[in-house]
Amino acid sequence: MILTIDSGNTRTKWAIFNQANAVAARGVIDNSQLAAVPPEWAGCALAVISNVAGEVVAKRLKDMLVGMPRQYWLTSSAEAFGIVNVYEQPARLGSDRWAAMIGARNYTAQHCLVVNAGTALTMDALLRDADGEHCRFAGGAIVPGLHAMQQALRQRTHGVDAAIERDGRYAELPTNTADAVYTGALI
Repeated sequence: MILTIDSGNTRTKWAIFNQANAVAARGVIDNSQLAAVPPEWAGCALAVISNVAGEVVAKRLKDMLVGMPRQYWLTSSAEAFGIVNVYEQPARLGSDRWAAMIGARNYTAQHCLVVNAGTALTMDALLRDADGEHCRFAGGAIVPGLHAMQQALRQRTHGVDAAIERDGRYAELPTNTADAVYTGALI
């Protein structure tokens, strides 16, 4: 069994894959709650970890993984897994974005746009070389996620927070501030 861990800015998502590469178990833990080891992790022979949440979360995960026979902490590099990374400083590309491109490379034999939506929204271009075997990360963008966009408007735009009395909903043409902020963050 292989344990995969994706520690993002807000939450840590995990899944266990069995020998048929099917998900045998999965879960989500708020990063502030990382401490107790989920019982499903027992018996895993390998943990593959992507962490963009910083050293405090990394320390908590390392404590949780004590006794795990093999651990692989994913970091981006100039070239690996059939992908050339053209980031100006390849090691500074987030391991979450790198992991998503590795997955996309193995999922499709075509050029693709790899999109991840979380605390931030990332969009990365993965281009196939003519040989069909190798890919090139051509670059990408990071955009504030839905919550971050709404929070920025509420905190930095005079009167907006006071005008919001409920959670917003999507509307084609919003007629109140809550819906206008929510719809605006979506589009």
